[in-house]
Amino acid sequence: MLKKRSLPNIPSILLKFITVLQLVRCSKENPVLMVLDNHESHLSISVLNFCKENGVILSSFTPHTSHKLQPLDRTVFGPLKRHFNGDADAWLRSNLGKVMNIYDIPTVLKDAFPLAATPINIKKGFFVTGIWPFNREIFLDDEFLPAEITNRSITENINARVDIDPSPICTERHITPSPQQPSTSTYINLAQNEPVDLAPTHLSPQEVKPYTKAMARKSKKGRKKRTFAVLTDTPIKAALEEEQTEIQRKRNVGATKKTYQVNQKAG
Repeated sequence: MLKKRSLPNIPSILLKFITVLQLVRCSKENPVLMVLDNHESHLSISVLNFCKENGVILSSFTPHTSHKLQPLDRTVFGPLKRHFNGDADAWLRSNLGKVMNIYDIPTVLKDAFPLAATPINIKKGFFVTGIWPFNREIFLDDEFLPAEITNRSITENINARVDIDPSPICTERHITPSPQQPSTSTYINLAQNEPVDLAPTHLSPQEVKPYTKAMARKSKKGRKKRTFAVLTDTPIKAALEEEQTEIQRKRNVGATKKTYQVNQKAG
């Protein structure tokens, strides 16, 4: 049974969701696993203390893997979008000349949501992600490959020393072809003063027209990169608590300095 005394400390964004855990009757003797991303609201110390006291093990996803590991993303939100789009098209045909606004969306969504959030779809989400039944081989090797558009070399974001290739300098010279020889271009190696014939090579379509590359990401200062962790684990929770205490201390110092400056101007 969940301990009611700790409920007031839970942020409102998670209060209703966590109280649903009463349906599974979790406890320290009968714990449950909850998987989630690394959103700041999930890292609240009051949330972690609440979950640890009530037998809820919080496990966060590795960054950029929720599209593969989040059960709802895999089997619920996809069908939900499909049903919603179909119902939205039907709504537009029934309301010719009218633009759908935010007040019309709940009317369409109330019919689409029950069709997507079915027990079968929800349970299948845990199966296709390999969470339950547990399957570490659920993903194939090719699913771990980076996307070609965002694939960057390791040395792109570091100040690596570039070595100049000390190859001989070559220049191009056109030779007038004889009637028996086709027109061609020959490079002259100035170091050895010898002609070097370039044999035709096969070029792949990617070499002729490379894939478009995404622009380099702008660094987001102030946001710490996180990785997979069992958030309710004592060392992890202690580190998060120390981190948030330091953040709060800096905020208090900033607020005090700002109040002092305002008082100085007013005085």
